[in-house]
Amino acid sequence: MSKSKELAKNTAILFIGTFFTKIISYLLLPLYTAYLSTAEYGTVELFTTIVSLLLPIVGLQVDAGVFRFLIKYRDNEDNKEKIISTTFAFILCSICIYFIVFILVSFFINNQYKWLVLLNLIFATISSYIQQVSRGLGKNNDYSISSIVVAIARVIVTVVLLVGVHLKVDAMLYGGCAAYLAGIIYLIIRLRLFDYIKTNQINKESLKEVLSYSLPMIPNALSWWIFSSSDRIIISRFVGLDATGILSIGYKFSNIIVVIYSVFNMSLSESIALHIDDEDISDYFNKTYNFVSNIFTSVGIGLLAFMPIAFPILINANFNEAYNLMPFTVLSAVLQVFAATLGVIYVAKNNTKNIAVTSIIAAIVNITTDLLLVKYIGVYAAPVSTIISYIVLLGYRYIDANKKYFEVRFDSNTLLNIASLVSVISILYFSVNPVIQITNMVIAFILVILFNVKYFKYIKKLINKVIKR
Repeated sequence: MSKSKELAKNTAILFIGTFFTKIISYLLLPLYTAYLSTAEYGTVELFTTIVSLLLPIVGLQVDAGVFRFLIKYRDNEDNKEKIISTTFAFILCSICIYFIVFILVSFFINNQYKWLVLLNLIFATISSYIQQVSRGLGKNNDYSISSIVVAIARVIVTVVLLVGVHLKVDAMLYGGCAAYLAGIIYLIIRLRLFDYIKTNQINKESLKEVLSYSLPMIPNALSWWIFSSSDRIIISRFVGLDATGILSIGYKFSNIIVVIYSVFNMSLSESIALHIDDEDISDYFNKTYNFVSNIFTSVGIGLLAFMPIAFPILINANFNEAYNLMPFTVLSAVLQVFAATLGVIYVAKNNTKNIAVTSIIAAIVNITTDLLLVKYIGVYAAPVSTIISYIVLLGYRYIDANKKYFEVRFDSNTLLNIASLVSVISILYFSVNPVIQITNMVIAFILVILFNVKYFKYIKKLINKVIKR
């Protein structure tokens, strides 16, 4: 199977599970925003932010390492057993250490939700690890189905507790625990995980090999946390929890871009890692990069064009202020896609140190700009600082990748047209005239189709081939 076909097949499989998961979460937004106040929704998002911060610290990014080395040893059963046995034992030890530390410091934490947050973190760490084992073993079908299982469990438990029992923040946290646990149980059974875990296969060399890759990923993960989540903490501190809830809704729709791309990125990372030493890797990467630039910018434009109609339907009026944040959050999401795609090169080359360095520099820019602007422009400081930091990250990685690996070629005409189109759509976005809004949607739809016609034909061709196979 060619690289393009392989990429299309894996992306399609992973997309099914991820799309199902996210579409349910968006359909439930009217329920969440109706039953939770802006402050309560902001509290839930704040706890989610804390869990995402601690996740790479507790797991030490071993999940990223196990995925990378299971790809490397995919045809070697003995090495697969060594990697899984060793890393599974390490994850359990890490969780135990964290649990003991939490008990010691819990006396100083005066929060009624602290134990629920702890359970969410523990289950999230195990879930993330097992999901990456599934991907590393090439079991993308199981990975995708596990995402659906997680979504269904979250919906059932959260809705019952929120609507039936009338819990608020507790309902969301219990729903998270139930979702992670359901996904863990499903994958343990489907993968026959314990068949790979043998105490006599635990060894220091395998652990050193994985940690040498995963440890430099921790600063990178924390940097991405700064990009996506630190804004909520800063806004909650300087503006308030109500503003945090508004900001979370402002990012909710732009995260559609990030979620869709994350699926593509999983497939692309695997594809580039498998073929990084091929002679035509430069052409393959550049072709893919320009494809990504066009498609995901078009998704952003489509979101902005249809949001004047979709937003009031999906979101309670108490969160209306989030509407004005959308052009900024969408732009930051598109820039994130551009920068993350360049990061795939470093992953394939096992150069996780460079990923960390570039991410840390941009993260420092992000948090510094956020702190400088928050007193002057309030909640808008969050997306503006994120946009600036992604521009820095994109520029740095572009220059660095060209120097060290191969030439990354931007299609300048495409990027210029994209910039022009985004500007026009963003300006028309703030119109309150229904005629202009509908015209905006029609224009956006036509231009996106015309702009990407060659890519749509290419996608259709690949999908048809995959279906036939």
